Amino acid sequence: MAKKKKQSSSAPAPASSSSSLSLASQLRRDRGTSDSTPLPPVFPSDKPFLTLAKDKQLFHDCWQTSYTNFCWESPEDIDTAIHDSYQHCFAALEGLYLYDAVQPGGQRVSSTFVKRTLIGNPGSTYKYLGLRLFSHPWSWNDSDSDSSNIDSTATASTKLQQMMAYGYSQQHAKALLQMGDLNQIVIQKTKQQLKQLKSNQSNNNNNNPSKLLGSCHYSLTLVNRMDPSVDKKDLKRDATIPQKTSVSWHKDSGLQDFSSIAVYHQLVSSGANQELSHTKPWSVALRVSAPPPTTGNSSGSSSGSGSGSSATKKKDKNSTTSNKSTSTTTPALVIPLPSGALYYLLDDFNHQHDHAVLAGARQLRYSSTHRVARGSGHSPWHTLQASCQRLVLQQNNDVTVSKPPSQSQNVKQLRAQQQLWTELEFEWIRQWYLQGQDHADLHAYWHTPIAYMEQCWTTIHESTMTLLATLEKESQVTNNKTASSSNNNNNEDLYDVLIEAYQERLVWKDKWDRRLADPLYLTLAPTARPMPCALFVDQGETSTKTTKSSIATILSNLRHWKKRQFAGDSKTKKEKRKVASNWEAMMKSSATTNTTSSSSKTTTSKKQKKRR
Repeated sequence: MAKKKKQSSSAPAPASSSSSLSLASQLRRDRGTSDSTPLPPVFPSDKPFLTLAKDKQLFHDCWQTSYTNFCWESPEDIDTAIHDSYQHCFAALEGLYLYDAVQPGGQRVSSTFVKRTLIGNPGSTYKYLGLRLFSHPWSWNDSDSDSSNIDSTATASTKLQQMMAYGYSQQHAKALLQMGDLNQIVIQKTKQQLKQLKSNQSNNNNNNPSKLLGSCHYSLTLVNRMDPSVDKKDLKRDATIPQKTSVSWHKDSGLQDFSSIAVYHQLVSSGANQELSHTKPWSVALRVSAPPPTTGNSSGSSSGSGSGSSATKKKDKNSTTSNKSTSTTTPALVIPLPSGALYYLLDDFNHQHDHAVLAGARQLRYSSTHRVARGSGHSPWHTLQASCQRLVLQQNNDVTVSKPPSQSQNVKQLRAQQQLWTELEFEWIRQWYLQGQDHADLHAYWHTPIAYMEQCWTTIHESTMTLLATLEKESQVTNNKTASSSNNNNNEDLYDVLIEAYQERLVWKDKWDRRLADPLYLTLAPTARPMPCALFVDQGETSTKTTKSSIATILSNLRHWKKRQFAGDSKTKKEKRKVASNWEAMMKSSATTNTTSSSSKTTTSKKQKKRR
């Protein structure tokens, strides 16, 4: 199999840069972002796709021209111990795999064809098709740092005991720790591939040999388990390559720009399907991304050059890179995936290309996709926890809203608290309860963080209710003529912050109500359906605190109180500016129309005089 040669384990030295900048900041400064990454050179061909078996030389030339940042290792080139470790780990994780109910594009809810489990740095999550996946930790130490250097001084017994203290069985605790060890091996192997890529670039006059490469310090892996009982009639047949896809065309989203991706693939065969694996091999397909059409339907092209993912469409739409406006005739590539293959999407490959997995013989298939999640320097949970600690002071076991020393800081902090409140509810707490009792039972690590989030949500809610009561009372007694101007402005800012927050919350609530009403949830087992959350269920007098009608009522009251207190105007400052801006634009448009009309009349009059 054609592939890149193995190199020594030393990592490529990073390009010289300001030591005060993070790698992500240096990359943004030197290379831009995923949106500004140019497409690779075109490799013209009249074939829609190329295979290694039938188009060997053409395949190689196309790969070296348009797919240089993709490489792979054959099973025989990987240590047997690594294969054995993955095999043992995949099997030991049984019981942690679940189907996910995702919401592509925010529309209908659908169930995944494969069971999955997310494993990563403690507190890491991964947003996938509208669903927040909560990870199982692969490290015993729950600290806000990269887990790659944490475990060096701890004994195996200490690690195992701490993992079991989270609530995991001994089998699962060992498997999670083992996946963390495998992740470190994959990081080192990716560094070897990046070193080879760097070397290749230095020998190519068309590339910058000193170009800074992205990170491969993988912070999580998504492990897929595809059961052989999955009926292939449910899989989509690709329009370009005559084979069904187990994973459709896509880009991996939510990752650090320029970060690499590594995927280990393993098939579990027995008896008859052992022979089928040779006649019907699994494959990974690659294609160069293309921008959406400038007119007409913006859906992904069926020719194999368009993007099938909504993330790609958004990226190309926002791109300012000139060469992304040209179409490509580069054919897709199909690379066979024997069991035990390990392939890499290095550096900016995920920016420029889509990939898909083509289903082969009906076999049990596992895959482990190692990624660098966005913001991996700090896990999402630890970042959220820091925000809670900054905005909500915790004293003993009681949480009280912190009180800043000045009115201007009060407005700023209120805005931050309201944003945190919305994030806690719709991006974390609801996402957790949405995934059901089975999910909650398996994710033992998250029980304490979720309880903390609920406590913070409740505290901010109670504080907001107190503030609303105060504003209502002030609106009834305030004499606008005697109120000080500075205090008046501050109070108006408080109203604006709350109105904007409740408007956003109303939009979120409408989306979640429609999501929870999706009929797919009724087809799931009761323990896989969304769970009720004590914060949001009917509880007597508190039952109205999160319904759409209660949110709309509070929003209406805020505008009424503001109108009563501020000379009959209930609009926020942003709404006033928007109205003024729209009015100005309308007046300019009207003036332009009148000028054009006048000019047209003058021209017509001159023509008529000339005819006479």
